Amino acid sequence: MKSFDAIIGHKKIISHFEEAIKTGKVSHSYIFTGRPGSGKKLLAGTFAAALQCESGESEPCMTCDS
Repeated sequence: MKSFDAIIGHKKIISHFEEAIKTGKVSHSYIFTGRPGSGKKLLAGTFAAALQCESGESEPCMTCDS
């Protein structure tokens, strides 16, 4: 799993995710759509890691147990 900084493209949605985490206004669901190979799974996994990260930052630390 990578951090948001390592993901190429998707800058608008990444900034939305980071702002949602910072403000605590994360929606109850998100739909990831797009062509095969466009990075949906990577983006969703990174977002999930950031939400579960114990550091409380908008970027996942990739060191905590969750």
